[in-house]
Amino acid sequence: MLTYLVAAAGLIVAPSLMVAAPGLASLAQSAPVQHLFRKQADSPEPGSAAWRATFPTPYQIPTQVPEAWTKKFEEVKAQGLIPDLPVAILDASGFPRYPNDATTGRAAATCSHTHTGCVDADDYEVAPDGVYALAFDDGPQPASVELYDFLAKNNLAATHFMIGSNIVSYLDVFNQAFTRTDGEIAVHTWSHRFGITLTNEQLVAEIGWCMQAIHDLTGGRVPSAIRPPYGDADARTKAIMKHVFGLRVVFWNSDSEDWCLNVPSGRNTTACPGVVGSDADVADRFEEFIDKPKSPGLMVLQHEHVPRGISVFKEAYPKLVAANWIVNAIAEGCGFPPYQNADGNDGDVTPMDIVEGVTATESSTSSTASRARSTPTSSASTADQSSTARTPVSSGAAVSASPNGDTSAALPAKLNARSLAALAFAAAVGVLLL
Repeated sequence: MLTYLVAAAGLIVAPSLMVAAPGLASLAQSAPVQHLFRKQADSPEPGSAAWRATFPTPYQIPTQVPEAWTKKFEEVKAQGLIPDLPVAILDASGFPRYPNDATTGRAAATCSHTHTGCVDADDYEVAPDGVYALAFDDGPQPASVELYDFLAKNNLAATHFMIGSNIVSYLDVFNQAFTRTDGEIAVHTWSHRFGITLTNEQLVAEIGWCMQAIHDLTGGRVPSAIRPPYGDADARTKAIMKHVFGLRVVFWNSDSEDWCLNVPSGRNTTACPGVVGSDADVADRFEEFIDKPKSPGLMVLQHEHVPRGISVFKEAYPKLVAANWIVNAIAEGCGFPPYQNADGNDGDVTPMDIVEGVTATESSTSSTASRARSTPTSSASTADQSSTARTPVSSGAAVSASPNGDTSAALPAKLNARSLAALAFAAAVGVLLL
């Protein structure tokens, strides 16, 4: 089964990790997410080797699901809030398809963003008039540092939709996003899979472990937003995101198509048919954004693991400002708090923990998750941690795992063509991860 394309998507994966891939109103929640997040007393120091050992294997779908997360899911399901939709599978081209795809994929009740571009009224796809909602997917990665340097120099904040596996692999880079740029840290799952191909339990684990890493490394903050990898979501997966984890679901209304700049030879019409492949192409995309009417605002798909794309954005930013676009991070621009228990990266934090209420009798598959968690200032009292400032976390021991980048997606109408092209290119150069 196709997982990711190394050369065309710019993936960096250690050989040992090459595994098969299986509006502005307050969001109504079925149960308070506070019951999943609260500080406990005896956790390993965040960033330490012992702390990393409590997480699933990076870049694989987690098999550990803490009992508290499962209980929350079951409560939400019992309330009838999780639609009973089939799990999709990736076809030979790498496109996620349902059983009886022609019927299920296009049904209004399915609300598949991949198949029909469906969004719910409380999903975020556009920014307010005049706002360029700045966000970058797939961090943190080594290439992210150039972006963070630019953001810090320009006193500019962005939303960073981060992959949990990357977070635990590149702690120092993560700390720069949180402490240097005042960036909003948001969820992009643990291992970056097509969401509708995951079972309910797998999706709970993919979201929960990414949130746990963010929570531990930011003084206990709980993210408020998620961007589904590839924009792949339906009514079932979004219900889990919203009702189990209290997240707002964020898509985009414009695509920079910077993902194609990872093709090693620059333009490659096999991997990027009819799209882009040169810096000039992406620059032209930004010129289109700059010249667009201010209504609606722009929510642009960009990536922080693509150095050439970052360079193009750096050149385009002064033009955006000159054209009177208000460039803000998504939560700031759209008017909701970046964290469910804090107003920003500084100031008070209401203690929350994913594993609150888990008993000593939880199953062995959950045992690595049942340990208590701490914040970066783990020696402080609970009262002191309620006002934890942004404190860098030690990276601890070296990490052997390397991150997989994002092939992340074109708009729904482009996804199938893109997957077919990626598969053809991969077959030609022999770089599929199987």
